[in-house]
Amino acid sequence: PAYAFNPNQVVARYNLIYNAGLLAQLGSGYIVGLSHLIGHDEMQLEFVPFSPTLTTKMALIWTKNVPMSGAAQKFLEIFNQLIETV
Repeated sequence: PAYAFNPNQVVARYNLIYNAGLLAQLGSGYIVGLSHLIGHDEMQLEFVPFSPTLTTKMALIWTKNVPMSGAAQKFLEIFNQLIETV
């Protein structure tokens, strides 16, 4: 049977998917999130895409004309490499 989403069944929300992954790994529930955000193979989790596929648009923004820190520059470098592979 098809599963119907019921908002009353949401018992927790997260802002760090890794931490949510740890709870799911312990059997505390399921995670709804975007693919490729956590290493589900290394956490022994299975990623199951929605059917039909759900899509979303995202934007990466930062303050214009402000020098980026070394960490921010490295993040942007890795981010650009990742989006080339998707």
